[in-house]
Amino acid sequence: MFDVKKFEKIIKNFKGVPYKHQGNSKTLGMDCTMFIGNFLIDYGLMKKILFKTYSTEWYKYTEKELIIESCEENLNNAGLKYDIVDNPKDYKCGDLIGLKLIEGVDRTTHCAIYFNENYIYHCIQNVGVRKKYFSSAYKNIVTKIYRIKGYK
Repeated sequence: MFDVKKFEKIIKNFKGVPYKHQGNSKTLGMDCTMFIGNFLIDYGLMKKILFKTYSTEWYKYTEKELIIESCEENLNNAGLKYDIVDNPKDYKCGDLIGLKLIEGVDRTTHCAIYFNENYIYHCIQNVGVRKKYFSSAYKNIVTKIYRIKGYK
């Protein structure tokens, strides 16, 4: 579904984007969910991002899967077909990945997008958008993988 060359071209637009909780600006910053949404808009798969407000430490106050719910809501709103992949042997360019990044919190607290050759892109606190090696440590905290297949 995703073309590696087009992915590379679009991801360059996010170089240097800082992290900002619930931000939605390449200049002022964005968080992980807004980064994924904006990437999918720039790729041409979505027209807009549905946005929900939540505190920086939302995971302390609810058992809800806010990251997963937001991802599914946006994919469905865009009319995209996707598979939820269980324990993939082979990640694909463009796979959306949910991660348990906060120790002691047993649900998705972060999301990233798989690029290729064991690299992901994500927007993370104190760093912003960056390319990261998708090590076995990261693979061990994956909660969900969405593989976009096209439009419904």
